[in-house]
Amino acid sequence: MSCFLSEHISDEKFEKGTRALREYILTIDDVYSTHVLLKFNTHLLTHVPQSVKNFGALWASSTFSYEHYNGMLAKMFRSSQAVPLQICKNYTRFIGLQGKLLKLVQQNNISPCVGELLTSLSCGKTSHLAVRDGDLVLMGAAQPILLNVVFQNVVETFLYARIENDGNNVMSYKRFIYKISLYHVRDNQSLDVRLNCAAQLNDLSFLSITHMLKVLPRMVDARPHYVILGNKLIGTGEPLYINRTLQISSESFVSVVGDSDICAAYHPESTRKKCILTFSPTSPRRFLCYPLVNVLERD
Repeated sequence: MSCFLSEHISDEKFEKGTRALREYILTIDDVYSTHVLLKFNTHLLTHVPQSVKNFGALWASSTFSYEHYNGMLAKMFRSSQAVPLQICKNYTRFIGLQGKLLKLVQQNNISPCVGELLTSLSCGKTSHLAVRDGDLVLMGAAQPILLNVVFQNVVETFLYARIENDGNNVMSYKRFIYKISLYHVRDNQSLDVRLNCAAQLNDLSFLSITHMLKVLPRMVDARPHYVILGNKLIGTGEPLYINRTLQISSESFVSVVGDSDICAAYHPESTRKKCILTFSPTSPRRFLCYPLVNVLERD
């Protein structure tokens, strides 16, 4: 699937992905030791190569956005009577309330709870609360933060400067966009399905993002500093799967990494790819880290 999700698919990559997918389908019963996975969806995988050949990479025909809005519409009616009317009324109220809250935001007359309500009503689309600086967009309401001694030392060492760590000059954000990739910090409570709080850096190492910080400078006219703070994820170097006949190794699309207490700071420009983490079945302190193979998909 990594091949079929790529931004560019060569003939060689297409054939390699086709062989790998066929091998997976034929051996799924042996790999998982169960017949439960042998369902219709597994059969549909056999049609993926032809679909890619007909319509292009899988991300080009994703239906996630449509499914998301279907879920929104499904919450706008409560009974089976006059469903279109219920949806129209509730949508009108939704937009009206969102507009009134937006006016409060523009007047800088909001409390944290109002900001959270607006974020919720926006279904995650908080462009009106965003801070933009070049390729970086900080999403949602900023939260003042008082850094502990370790975090403060890491940030000051990284910036080669002292910071005013008094709870007013360092702001924290739960989500941010760099270029067109959306990142989350680790304690974001909305991450109940998967952990997309990791990034692959330009040096090919991995970082679990704990904070996205906007550090206000001591000098009034100076520009703020934007700092990604996190814990290093240490690669174990062990492959999950190797097929020498097909010349396929899992190392080309997933890495086994271990959590660590090593705190590090980086500029947003140091990020190379967004990553998805899943828990390793062998150890609670290990993860399977999947760098996204393209930057065209959306959360």
